Amino acid sequence: MGHKAATFEYPSKSEQYSREPQLPPNWIRTRPEPKVKNYYNPTWESEFRVNQRRRRRSRRRQADYKRLVVLAPTLILGLLMLRLLFSFLPISSKAEAPQQFDKLPQKVAVLPSPAQVNLAAIPPVVALSRAIIGQESSNESKSLNSHSGALGLAQIMPANLSAWSQDILGYRLTPDEFLNNPELQLKIIEHKLSEYWQEALADSDGDEEVAVLRVASYWYSGNPNNYTSTVPQSYQAKNGKLHRYPSVSEYSNLVLKKYKQYRGGAI
Repeated sequence: MGHKAATFEYPSKSEQYSREPQLPPNWIRTRPEPKVKNYYNPTWESEFRVNQRRRRRSRRRQADYKRLVVLAPTLILGLLMLRLLFSFLPISSKAEAPQQFDKLPQKVAVLPSPAQVNLAAIPPVVALSRAIIGQESSNESKSLNSHSGALGLAQIMPANLSAWSQDILGYRLTPDEFLNNPELQLKIIEHKLSEYWQEALADSDGDEEVAVLRVASYWYSGNPNNYTSTVPQSYQAKNGKLHRYPSVSEYSNLVLKKYKQYRGGAI
């Protein structure tokens, strides 16, 4: 036969894999839907709700604190303004308002003048205490020295008050208790002056005038022998300022003059 033998060429494997298969026109390529894991956890939900409630409570507390910070000064200022307003209102005579403590009249130990008593009947210590009280405070039981802090009728120093009250009364007085009780002031003053008087009489050989001068010097300067000193006295306050006071001799003679007024013809 005269036919030539047919030859066939087979495509290589790389060509077979690289060719895109021809798909029908109505064919739609789809992929399977991915499986979604269920992450719901009841424990997480309960914790979320608890935390949410905590946040709400925290926000409420913060809001209450802010309101308090704003309203508290306003309320205090309003109360102060009301108090100031009521202080200017007239008080009816039928219903008087109660007095404030700081406006109460001071309790003052009123000592009789020399013309009101029998001068010869006054003991020397009593006359001496009245002379010193008249010189120191003019009979003001709540007198307070702004420089030294001396207290009361005879201007007792705060450093001496504690020890003196313990020795005489058996207990320690505070400055406020001392100022508010004139009777205790007189008791402490006369007790200490009685001690000073006995010593002064012994040192002056019974000379009453010299004894008075020595007691006055002891009370004023702490030394009974300074009654002839004419050196001006001074006291340095807490702010460092120096304040001038009479000399010991001047003070002692002023006390002696008042003492003679109370004793009259007995000296």
